[in-house]
Amino acid sequence: MKRSTTISPERIDAPSEHCLICQTGEAEHIENCPKHEVGSFAHPSHPERKKLKRTIKNRTASAGIILVILMMGFLMTLSTSYIQMMRNETQGALTDLKQNRARAAALSGINFMAAQLSTDPSAAQIGNEAQRIYYLASDSDICRNYTDATYSPNASFPRATFPNVATSQWYYVSDPAPFTATEAATSSIFRLSSYYDYTNIATAYYVKSQGMWRDIATNSDQILATYQCQLISLINIDNGMITISAIRPMNYENDSDFFLCRQKY
Repeated sequence: MKRSTTISPERIDAPSEHCLICQTGEAEHIENCPKHEVGSFAHPSHPERKKLKRTIKNRTASAGIILVILMMGFLMTLSTSYIQMMRNETQGALTDLKQNRARAAALSGINFMAAQLSTDPSAAQIGNEAQRIYYLASDSDICRNYTDATYSPNASFPRATFPNVATSQWYYVSDPAPFTATEAATSSIFRLSSYYDYTNIATAYYVKSQGMWRDIATNSDQILATYQCQLISLINIDNGMITISAIRPMNYENDSDFFLCRQKY
């Protein structure tokens, strides 16, 4: 008489201790095996057991694929963030470099003014301040005689007293350094506004310098960006000795204030 094929809990949960003969699937042994009845879930030939194995393998593979996708997404997020950070750092460094070039152009203007004063030994003497060169917006009487109640109530330049007035304009900075991709020979420029200290006209000479650095397209004259800086400097004149005694930054002024507001240091 054949054994019952009812699946008992003990057989379902029992460890699968299969003999070699049972695993080969020989019908006589499968039919008489006390532990591996035909229809038992523990039997390797049971269809549900095979289906369960396939399901477990499929779920394991799916979980592995999902984990790989999550890891790739995480790594892509990290790489994108790092690239963006490096791009911001590079752009910030370039902006600082270009702003420093604008400041260097303004410093060039101050040194240019000191060199101009040094070329005339007589003008560098105390008492010969009227012979010194001054940079104004124009040589017109309106510009010469303008005074400002706040900064320079007495700092005018009447033609009879101050004959050496130069019309200020933009000057190119001679820069032997290699040019960048958006830099041309006309990228660095400066202009000047100079005047005497009306309370100490003999030895105190002021100069304001505006420096500018421009991104210029290589295939055209289009200006892509402009960086600006303005400095004010006090130049001391002592019997032929020209000394730049102080330099400080100031707000970038419009044309009118740059030439007509004659501030002290």
